[in-house]
Amino acid sequence: MAVRKAVQNGNVEDAIEKVNDLNFEILDRNPELFFHLQQQRVIELIRQEKPWSLLRRNFHHVAAREKHDCCGLC
Repeated sequence: MAVRKAVQNGNVEDAIEKVNDLNFEILDRNPELFFHLQQQRVIELIRQEKPWSLLRRNFHHVAAREKHDCCGLC
């Protein structure tokens, strides 16, 4: 419930921390969940009108992880 509330409030970083606190392997074993959380993170950055450099950095972070473990999302 706390993870959902964090995402709904736009606190994706907090949601990721809460997921990792529950079980640090959840995001590694569920790459689609990780992808959707990162996608929501970018949406929140856009909503907050963050500089494009932050968006670019987050994109590269996601792309690097997907390149490392493609898992069918490519």
